[in-house]
Amino acid sequence: MKDKQVAPRSQAPKEMTSPKNLAFSAVADASSAVRHRQAYRVKKHLKSMGNDLKEFLRQAAMQVGAGGSAGFVEVCIMHPLDLVKTRLQLQASPGSAAAASSATYYNGVFDCIRKMAKAEGVFSLYKGILPPVLVETPKRAVKFLTFEQYKRFFLFGSDKPTPLTFSLAGLGAGVTEAILVNPFEMVKVTLQANKNK
Repeated sequence: MKDKQVAPRSQAPKEMTSPKNLAFSAVADASSAVRHRQAYRVKKHLKSMGNDLKEFLRQAAMQVGAGGSAGFVEVCIMHPLDLVKTRLQLQASPGSAAAASSATYYNGVFDCIRKMAKAEGVFSLYKGILPPVLVETPKRAVKFLTFEQYKRFFLFGSDKPTPLTFSLAGLGAGVTEAILVNPFEMVKVTLQANKNK
């Protein structure tokens, strides 16, 4: 009987089995697993949203309405104080040359309100309110809506939101809000700084 020749076992080249290449391979495998898990989570989230689109749209409309109305009411109540704060911040310090040349110096919040109402009219307390109304209403609507969506996304398989879920959802909603609002905030401050009628 003839001896069968056994083919020699193929060995990987030495450079492929080096610790550096093995570490790189392990990191690449772990990164791939994380990407697949995240893609699965996104797919599952989108599928759950698509399963009940009518309910999702109803809840989104409620969130947008609640956030928008909250933003509108907030501006109407807080704008006069925001305007006074801006005026106090922009005035020169007492005793400086700029303060001496300025016709009006405010000694505090109530003094500022009184002098503005007397010199510029009562409605001057609402000067520059249009940009905040145009910004705050959709800003709060977007913040309410995005917070709820981020919250659902960051459940990480849990049935109940955790403190981490709320933190990440708030962070995401805040970043989204900041990106959308900054240009309008610049317009608002420019209008508030204008002391002309």
